[in-house]
Amino acid sequence: MDHVEIRTVDIAGSPAPKAPKKRGVWWVVKWGMIWVSLLVIVLVLVSFRIPPGQGRPFVRISPQTTWATSPLKPNGDVDYVAFLNQQHAVPPENNAYVEILKIKGPMALRQMPPPRFFELLGIQPPPEAGDYFRDFPWIKKSTGTSTVLADGTELDSKQVNFLTSSVPFAKGDFPVVDAWVEQNRHHFQAFHVAVRKPGFYVPYVGESVVGVVQSYMEEMRNIARGLLRSSMAHLGRGDVAEAIDDQIAMLRLARHVGHQGVLVELLLGHAIEGMGHGSLAQTIFSGKCTAADLERLADELKSLPALPTLNARHLQAERAMGLDLAIQIGRYGPIPWNGVPDLLEVESSHPKPGLGDKLGRASIDWEVVCIKLNEFYDDLEQTVIPEGMMERADAMRNFEGEMKALETKTWTPAAMLGSIVGGRTRRGETAGNILAELILPAVHSIFDASRRVTAHEAVTLAAIAVERFRLAHGKLPKSLDQLVPEFLEAVPMDPFTGKSLVYNPVQGDPYLLYSLGPNKVDDGGIGMDEGQYPKIDLTAAPKIRTVQEWIAEEMKKE
Repeated sequence: MDHVEIRTVDIAGSPAPKAPKKRGVWWVVKWGMIWVSLLVIVLVLVSFRIPPGQGRPFVRISPQTTWATSPLKPNGDVDYVAFLNQQHAVPPENNAYVEILKIKGPMALRQMPPPRFFELLGIQPPPEAGDYFRDFPWIKKSTGTSTVLADGTELDSKQVNFLTSSVPFAKGDFPVVDAWVEQNRHHFQAFHVAVRKPGFYVPYVGESVVGVVQSYMEEMRNIARGLLRSSMAHLGRGDVAEAIDDQIAMLRLARHVGHQGVLVELLLGHAIEGMGHGSLAQTIFSGKCTAADLERLADELKSLPALPTLNARHLQAERAMGLDLAIQIGRYGPIPWNGVPDLLEVESSHPKPGLGDKLGRASIDWEVVCIKLNEFYDDLEQTVIPEGMMERADAMRNFEGEMKALETKTWTPAAMLGSIVGGRTRRGETAGNILAELILPAVHSIFDASRRVTAHEAVTLAAIAVERFRLAHGKLPKSLDQLVPEFLEAVPMDPFTGKSLVYNPVQGDPYLLYSLGPNKVDDGGIGMDEGQYPKIDLTAAPKIRTVQEWIAEEMKKE
């Protein structure tokens, strides 16, 4: 039977049209995404701006965009490295670092600095080799060496390293340390003189502030550790005057470094200050101080420069670093972090960004980025204006709260989509917000670090006065008020509470004298020897004062 095709025709004789296909959800989503992507590409392309050439500034030079308007690099950008050098430079005859460099030698910075480094210092380069201070030869645990004390106690390398920088030790306990202290005796004496210079300046050398890492800071830390270990050796031998020389040198070094510039230097200054006050506590409560020793200590502390605390100078350096970072990213792309940039780099290598990165950066108004950063730093500088400790702490806490709220708002899907389709200005604002979130410091935690060193100073001054009272009157004062005006001009306040330090003379020896610390909770005088930060008080008297006490505590743990 033949196949018969039956076709439906309309009245005009044409085939009937096919039924339309149904469009599913996936079809709508797919084409919606295509059109949105095309729209985004168009919006980006229409807002694309070719960046200025190497001979022109990346953003317009004005107080709103760059804050510091000179000096300029050959390409027209602000030279923030030169700006900070101009702000911080100290004549060589007043510069403590110049004297330290003569003691440590130029190779302490891992390599010979370039001529520009010494030109900025205003000195001729010291010879590479010479009679320079040598850092303590750390006894490595891997060597398997041990030390046996006179009482037969065997200590491993880790314990030796800890003890010789923490508590006084007798001559002969640690021969390696004895030899090292004696070998460097004249260098320590030179440090004592050097840090009494009124200024401190280490030049910034490099293409940008971002690429300048202060390599000298590790050397300052090593010097402080050396002075600390030397002070414990002297105190263990009963050489109180020489121990005090080391300790005061530590505090002067701490204040020099802390006043230098960026916030990492401030924090290093705080760390060295803590070493100094921990060592002073060992001296004050050693039972070896005469009334003259304590009086000298009080006078030395009064003559010290002001404690370095978070201030406009630090924020000025941080602002220079932040704005320089924005220019570097905008002009060259992401900063390479494959390795630690060095203080001595003259030219820092830039990455080779791809086309996508170039288009992305070209679609951002970097002038707006810099304006936003300047505004953030303006707000940040307002946090250091209040005079009172409590008021300043509240201002900093409020600033950090505003930054956290901004971070939450910036990263919402609606905000990110708005920045993508909102044009170059909107993207500049978003980029500025994100960059600020990344680089602006946690100012409240830094301020708390500054308050810790202020508290250490307060309890140290009070402890010296209590011990002077005891030697003069044969008993402890009933309250700190009894120390005024004979031994103190006024009772030191706890910077964390704005109230008097806690003093309890009925606890025996040592009596209790402490600040409540950052948690503002009275933990009963539990210090670093017994508790972990932040649940500790900042105590005047160390709970462990001799090697034998430390050994006894270790045996209890076993």
